[in-house]
Amino acid sequence: MNTPTSPPKRPGEFWIQEMLFLFTTERGSKFLRVLLVTLGFAFLAFIYNQRAYKNMATPDAMDSAQLARNIASGKGFTTHFIRPLGIYLYTNTHPERLAPSSTNQSAYDPAALKSGHPDMANPPLYPLLLAGWMKIFPGYYPIPEANPDDTSKKMPWFWTRGGSFAIYPPDFAITVLNQILLGIVILLSYKLAARLFDPSVGTLTALLVTGSEVLWRFSTSGLSTMLLIIIFLGLAHLLVSFERVCRESINQERQMLLYAIGLGIILGLGTLTRYSFGWLLLPVAIYVGAIAPRIKPQIISLLVVSFLVTICPWVIRTWSISGVPFGVATYQVLFNSPIFPGYSLERSLSPDLSLVNPPLFWRKLFQNMRTVTNTEFLNLAGSWVSAFWIVALFLRYRSSAISKFRFFVIGTVPLLLIVQCLIRSQQSEDFPVINSENLIVLLTPIVAMFGAALFNDLAERIIMETPWDTTTLRRIFKGAFIVVMCIPFLNSFAPPRPHPTVYPPYYPPLIQRVSNWMKPEELMMSDIPWAVAWYGHRQAIWLTPDPTESFLFVNDYIKPIRGLFLTPKTMDGRFLSDWLRAGDRTWSAMVLEAVVMKRVPAYFPLRHAPEGLLPEHLFLSDWPRWQK
Repeated sequence: MNTPTSPPKRPGEFWIQEMLFLFTTERGSKFLRVLLVTLGFAFLAFIYNQRAYKNMATPDAMDSAQLARNIASGKGFTTHFIRPLGIYLYTNTHPERLAPSSTNQSAYDPAALKSGHPDMANPPLYPLLLAGWMKIFPGYYPIPEANPDDTSKKMPWFWTRGGSFAIYPPDFAITVLNQILLGIVILLSYKLAARLFDPSVGTLTALLVTGSEVLWRFSTSGLSTMLLIIIFLGLAHLLVSFERVCRESINQERQMLLYAIGLGIILGLGTLTRYSFGWLLLPVAIYVGAIAPRIKPQIISLLVVSFLVTICPWVIRTWSISGVPFGVATYQVLFNSPIFPGYSLERSLSPDLSLVNPPLFWRKLFQNMRTVTNTEFLNLAGSWVSAFWIVALFLRYRSSAISKFRFFVIGTVPLLLIVQCLIRSQQSEDFPVINSENLIVLLTPIVAMFGAALFNDLAERIIMETPWDTTTLRRIFKGAFIVVMCIPFLNSFAPPRPHPTVYPPYYPPLIQRVSNWMKPEELMMSDIPWAVAWYGHRQAIWLTPDPTESFLFVNDYIKPIRGLFLTPKTMDGRFLSDWLRAGDRTWSAMVLEAVVMKRVPAYFPLRHAPEGLLPEHLFLSDWPRWQK
């Protein structure tokens, strides 16, 4: 008798069945959830970039990017953004370079502007990360609009709006990297909340962090903030693990000491990302000393030693170049202070540091405290969840891990506030909230976690007292909470759609066009040297205090200045205070004469100007380069 046979399987049918079976297992379903969450985050990032993306705006972001490009191209930690204060520090540390050579005048290079000016402003970790990223995505893009004579090339549609330039591709590539880091921030936030509370609080925390408007703005800024938040969350995870080991283990001094080494290393990595992060050594040392009192001297000593070992190689390098441990950043507490208002210290070739006195720091602290507490502190998580976390910090928790971590947070908040007020400079005035001096933003995931925990506890108490279906009610409560807390983020998608170009003062095609008139080895002066260095890929020194003595000092004794490029940052100054009251032989007086009289002052050596740039821009050169 013939037995029935099953029809042969079609090609691929067996593979499909295996995949379906895999997704029914625990490992497969977990993989599917991770895949869906990742795709959902990528889609959200795509929509956000379509609606709210903007090119870089802050000097620190462009400075880090151009430094990373130099590292990626094999030039080391050399910069095209020249600060006059950096020249002052370098020449004071290397006075022998000021002596002219009688045999070889071309070798005279007192500030290393010919051989490659060493960077003295940036910590190394974030530029190194960007340099690795630029091995995949190049850090320079020739913009077709920068060469109006060549109409054969056009930018792809994705980088344009209405057929004109809109997005600079390397800026967008850095945004993609930072949004990947934002995804890691969300994951670490979930893990931390799930460890301290429970998975439901972890999920709520992850959603709140995902809907944080301020974090999304930082992700498109080009700043190192996303990397720094990852390091801060790594520090938080280590502190929680350290507390658990001290609580659950007996005679585990060796394991505690290993954790102390790890904490010191991660504090060092944070300091090598942003120098001000190093102040967290104080609350961390107090925390570990309080939790492990039996070995307090050993554990704090090991923490400090591992921290110093991590940062010492870079500090020694910077000290040997500039004569101070953190280069230009050593003087950040003096930036925008009463004796050095605005950017005057960074633009100075010979600052009078004898004017510094202790009352100066108190005045700056209290003056900035009002602004910081009324803006950055109240907008801590980029949403309204900050109203919940302040209450949550002062509740009593049965878990000792939560209670002890809460005390660490309570000690960290005032420290970060004080440090932020002291290092606050003109950049914070020009770019409120989204700047590299905003340290309070590091607490955003912690704020979301405690806010989510408080809401979750309140919601559970309300739900348990109602006769309705608890599962449905719980979803409604949490969904409504997420939507309300994320209203600032949801507003980012509302019309009108902002233009990606940050103008004034940055218009990359024009910056690149003017920079292309200069040779790669020539020096330009500008009021936006960071943008010239990044978009134009040319060496640019910051505008000196005046167009006479300080300008001529650089031109005659440091390196010849072949071009001057001024943008609306200077050209659109206030008429009365910036121009009329500025005095004679100042940049404002020179600009006023150039705009009104259509002539260059007789004392200024650069006398050739192209047509069509005034009144918004002014470019002066030693010869008509645009005619070549």
